[in-house]
Amino acid sequence: MGALAIGITEEEQVLFNEVKKVMDKYPDLDRKFGVHWIHSHFEVAEGEVLHETHDEEKRVLTTNVIPAENLPKDSFATQWVYDENGNIQVGVYCCDVPAPIK
Repeated sequence: MGALAIGITEEEQVLFNEVKKVMDKYPDLDRKFGVHWIHSHFEVAEGEVLHETHDEEKRVLTTNVIPAENLPKDSFATQWVYDENGNIQVGVYCCDVPAPIK
C-alpha cells in the first residue's frame, strides 16, 4: 500500500480510524491522547528510562536516557507502550511541567 500525504499507509489510516472510534467513547477525559509511532534509534538498557524535558523559551523538547534511579520524584509518565505480553509499560517520563494527575 502506498503512503498517504501525512506519512502513513492506507492500512495505518484504517487502524487510526478504529483507534479514534474508541477514543471518541471517552470525551470527558481531562487529558488528550493520540497515536505515536514506536521506534528506536538506540537501546534503552535495563535500569534506564527515557526522560523528557523542555525549554519553553527556546521552544526545545529534549528526551534523554537517564538511570531510573535518577528520575526526579515529580516525574510522571507521558507515553506508554505494550510489551510482548500485552502489558502496559511506561515509554517516556516527563518532569518539568506540573503533573496532570496526582
